Amino acid sequence: QSETAATRTLRKWRRMLGITVAEWKCYVRAKPQVAQRRVHRGIPGSLRGYAWQVMSGGRELRVRNPEVYDQLVFFETSTSDHDIIKDICRTFPHHVFYSTR
Repeated sequence: QSETAATRTLRKWRRMLGITVAEWKCYVRAKPQVAQRRVHRGIPGSLRGYAWQVMSGGRELRVRNPEVYDQLVFFETSTSDHDIIKDICRTFPHHVFYSTR
């Protein structure tokens, strides 16, 4: 049974990103050109959120400091929140997520 190109790409990305940040760092140290080439070609949509967390180090910080993340997400507000919410609907008028606002 042959797999599609998209399935192969996802499999390679999952292996490259790993489960932990340490696995990602190990892969990048061992094969930096491969990692760079794949990033330039584009991260699969289904893995973008996870890839962003792993590559930025945010996942590691969140795991080490879960209470800080919760505080930022649930309790902190910015003076710009209202402007951002107002503007995001104009920026993405046809996006399903923002169409109800």
